[in-house]
Amino acid sequence: MTRTLTLKNRFQGNTTIVENDFIDNYLAKANGEYVKVYLVLLRHLNGNTGGLSICGLADCLECTEKDILRAFKYWSKVGLLNID
Repeated sequence: MTRTLTLKNRFQGNTTIVENDFIDNYLAKANGEYVKVYLVLLRHLNGNTGGLSICGLADCLECTEKDILRAFKYWSKVGLLNID
């Protein structure tokens, strides 16, 4: 007997897409806190969520502003974030 697996995303209009390249090449090597920062940045990238601040990110993720800055520095170092 052959079984078919069908996947459906019922929340397509309210989603954040993570590229396979990120999962395959960056996820395992990164600190878990850095991954959380990256995911929240992705979530806010194309959304109408208003301004995003370092303080706001720290509050959202229950970490320090220094933790957020460390994550920014890490993602910049590996080439996934440009800091101006």
